[in-house]
Amino acid sequence: MKCDKFTTPVKIEIPGLGTIESEDLLLKVEVDEAIAELKDKIQQKDFFWEGCGFAKMGFKNTIAVYEYLDNLNAEKRKLKRALWLARAISAINAVGAIHNVIVCMQERNPKMSLSNIEAQKQVWKNVARKCRAMAEKFK
Repeated sequence: MKCDKFTTPVKIEIPGLGTIESEDLLLKVEVDEAIAELKDKIQQKDFFWEGCGFAKMGFKNTIAVYEYLDNLNAEKRKLKRALWLARAISAINAVGAIHNVIVCMQERNPKMSLSNIEAQKQVWKNVARKCRAMAEKFK
């Protein structure tokens, strides 16, 4: 784009001082072209802004959109953490229920092998531990 870099060197003759050559000075034509490009870029941005519906949602600029998205991400993280904690609580409740089954079965038949039920209890303890670990990732 012309507004990014101007390359035409400019020579100016000043009476009594001579000729000054500089790339810092710009020709009026180049400046006008650069302004036209920038205006076009602004119109495209406005079109994009209105086309995405951000203006209708009440956002004034992109900073407000990013703040809104950050808030959504924080809320999403909190909800995921709550979900994993709920899963951990459910697994702990399953361990408690299995323990109650073990106690009840041992009361009825003390000689019964309960190794499978104890294995299930250990599985649910591991599930609860892993769910708490996942919840910590979303803290």
